Amino acid sequence: MTRISHQWDDADVCEMDILDHSFLNDLVPFTKTFSYDGEHQLNNLLDSEFSERTAYFLLRSGKKSIESIIKSVETYSISSFDITEGLILFKLSFRTHAAAVHEINLLIIEKLLPMGLDKAIQGFPRPRITGKESTRGKEPDYSWCPTRTPRSSAHVKTRMPTVALEVAVTEDDKKLNSDVRYWLSPNDGNANLCLTLRINPINNEIRMESWARKDNNDNKQRARIDRTQVIYVHSTQEGRPIVTGDLPFRIPFESLMLRPIDAQTAAEQDIIFSQADLEEAARSIWIAEEEEEE
Repeated sequence: MTRISHQWDDADVCEMDILDHSFLNDLVPFTKTFSYDGEHQLNNLLDSEFSERTAYFLLRSGKKSIESIIKSVETYSISSFDITEGLILFKLSFRTHAAAVHEINLLIIEKLLPMGLDKAIQGFPRPRITGKESTRGKEPDYSWCPTRTPRSSAHVKTRMPTVALEVAVTEDDKKLNSDVRYWLSPNDGNANLCLTLRINPINNEIRMESWARKDNNDNKQRARIDRTQVIYVHSTQEGRPIVTGDLPFRIPFESLMLRPIDAQTAAEQDIIFSQADLEEAARSIWIAEEEEEE
């Protein structure tokens, strides 16, 4: 069994290439990577790494083994895979992680209720999404799309996320940036927007970001990803959340629903998270973290 382990420093990357030919291979120099040696070895790895609260690790193997492993949906916690690169990513979810996902989904539904659109979207916890070639795939922590795709939409695949969410508790920015690239790449997730929550459980800090693809009209193969918003939530010594950054946090209506706002419907608007919304969500996330530590 071969193991490669490295450490990295967090990098605050605000703009990225998305159409690079690599995916999980970018993570190999920076995280634990093991060579696959059978199902027994994998089960031992899952037990040992996750008992140590390892955020994620990579498994390298051949095409047939990877195809066999990714079919075992209920057996393994697979976050991402790339058959061409011969890599599978296994990710551990914490209680804090689940609480954050729950809070964001609740906020989106809450904002759609006054518009009468709470039934007009479908939310998917951890659906496996494959790219055009079906050789690599990923599970978002949560994703949303319209219940019915508008006929005028260029969004070809039905049930593909229009907005994806990734939550990181102990993962590094390198991993989070890889997630963002996957969801916004036209050849992979093809989402319109990717939301990320980076939670620092040591000092109760949360960084929430939105990312969107910025096409290059001169060269479509050189599209970029822009960080369109970033918000920080810090905790005071008294446990009171302090929100700073690009307030309010906004999810464009058309990015989610694949159609413009209906000018005849006064209630329709962008999905907006106020400062109070984010403060309340942060409290719930920190409570979950406290419960997990006990």
